[in-house]
Amino acid sequence: MNKKKIIIMSVCIIGIILGTYIKVKYSPIGFRSSEYVAFLCDDGVHLEYYRGEDKDVVIPNYIGFFPVTEIGENCFELNDSIETVVIPGNVKKIGESAFEGCIKLKSVKAENVKSVDYLAFNDDWNLEIVELGDNLQTIGVWAFNRCHSLTYIPSKQSLKEIGDYAFQECEIEDPGDLTGIIVGDDVFKNSPWSRSSHNLDSVISNNYEEENSTE
Repeated sequence: MNKKKIIIMSVCIIGIILGTYIKVKYSPIGFRSSEYVAFLCDDGVHLEYYRGEDKDVVIPNYIGFFPVTEIGENCFELNDSIETVVIPGNVKKIGESAFEGCIKLKSVKAENVKSVDYLAFNDDWNLEIVELGDNLQTIGVWAFNRCHSLTYIPSKQSLKEIGDYAFQECEIEDPGDLTGIIVGDDVFKNSPWSRSSHNLDSVISNNYEEENSTE
C-alpha cells in the first residue's frame, strides 16, 4: 500500500470518529452487543439492559473502541440469576435501580465508581460484599434499602453524601466515623445501629459541626 492510500485511509478513519463524536454529543446512538442493549453517549457507552444469563457477570471496560462509563437505569433490575458483578475502572456511575431486586446478588466489586444513584441496589436481600473503589462520592436515596445482608458502608474514603434511607433495613451495627459526610434523613432506619441513640447523636454532632465550620 502506497503512502497516498495510507493518508486517505487515515483521513477517512479520523472523519468517521469525529462524525460519530459530533452525532452522539447531541443524540446518543443506540445499539446492541451480544449481552447488552446500550447507548453511545458523549462520555462513552451507557449500558441500558443486560441480555445475558450468567450468574457471574464481568462488565466490559470497553465495547469496541468506546469506554463503558455507566451502568444505566434498570439495567439489571429484577434479574434472578446474577450472583456476582465485577465492574471495571471506566465505569463511574451506577444508575437508578440498576440492580434493584436482584435477590441472588451477593457481591459487587468495582474499581472507580463515583456515584450510586437512587434505588440502585434496593431489595438485594443477599448482598453482603460491596467494594466500589476509592473515589465514591455519592450514595443516593434508598440506594441500599433492604439489603438485609449488608453490614457496613462501602468505600467511605472519598464519600461526601449519603441520601435519605440509603441503608434502611440493612444490618449495620456501627457505620464508623462519618465526620464531614452529609448524612440524609433516616439513613439507617430499622437497622441495629438506629436503635442506639448514642451512635445516632454522634452522627448528628459530626454533621452539625461540619455545617457550622463553613458559616
